Amino acid sequence: MILLFSIPQFVVLYGSAFVIVVLLGIILRAFYSSSVKSKLHEYQREIAKSHSKILKLEVTNEKLQHRINELETNLKRPRIA
Repeated sequence: MILLFSIPQFVVLYGSAFVIVVLLGIILRAFYSSSVKSKLHEYQREIAKSHSKILKLEVTNEKLQHRINELETNLKRPRIA
């Protein structure tokens, strides 16, 4: 108890202010880190959705190309009346 009174008041004041600033810095860093992780996961979900759509469109494109080829071969065949 006597040791606490022997420390100058400005040292205690500045020391506690420094501790508060450090704690606020840690809290802000944690918040920023979680925010960045959240955005990263959101971007990854968007990429996965886009990739899925691209794959579906590629399958549809292949089916349409196959159908076009079938129709072209049908048009080239001579018709017997």
